[in-house]
Amino acid sequence: RCHDLPGQHLFAYLDENRKVHSITSSDVNSYIHECMRQEFSAKNFRTWKGTVLAAMAFERLDRPKNPTVAAKMVATVVKDVATELRNTPATCRKYYIHPKLIELFQKGTLGKSLANARTVVHQSPVRGLSHDEQAVLTLLKH
Repeated sequence: RCHDLPGQHLFAYLDENRKVHSITSSDVNSYIHECMRQEFSAKNFRTWKGTVLAAMAFERLDRPKNPTVAAKMVATVVKDVATELRNTPATCRKYYIHPKLIELFQKGTLGKSLANARTVVHQSPVRGLSHDEQAVLTLLKH
């Protein structure tokens, strides 16, 4: 029913008088900034989701046999993450997947790096993040 509301806004809702109110991306980002009390926007959450999705997808793959195979595997993961984020693969790779993940995957060391990060997470978990998110965070911090 939201799609049937007039206008091209990020969100819209009807109040008790059936008047349409729009919520723009600026409204959402202002809200996020206010709640976080830091310079955060919706893009930060999108980037985090893209990075975690990519890390988990890379982790499920076998270690690449050579650079050509690695490039094809990276392209597939980027395309899958882009589909999930509803964006183009080029934009997704450039802005929404941390380059360290791609680098480690291409070297064939991402699986071991994530396993090591999971060991650290197990010793000192971070409240509010999934186990996978904590592992990715730990990996990127180190």
